[in-house]
Amino acid sequence: EENLYELGYAMTAEDFAYFAKEVKSCHIKVGTKSEDCPYPLHSAKYTINEDSLLVGVKILANSVIKLLGD
Repeated sequence: EENLYELGYAMTAEDFAYFAKEVKSCHIKVGTKSEDCPYPLHSAKYTINEDSLLVGVKILANSVIKLLGD
């Protein structure tokens, strides 16, 4: 939990709001950038921190388990 923080509102180009009107929803962002990567997310030279993929999988799996348990 020490690595979690709330980002606040942003005007991004996500269509997520349309889905959230229909079903229970939560929008998460998992930081995937390697600490030594100077390139932005959509650059061909971007390097991902592969450990972050496991974090995202754990978040989604635990969310599904909790949702199905309710």
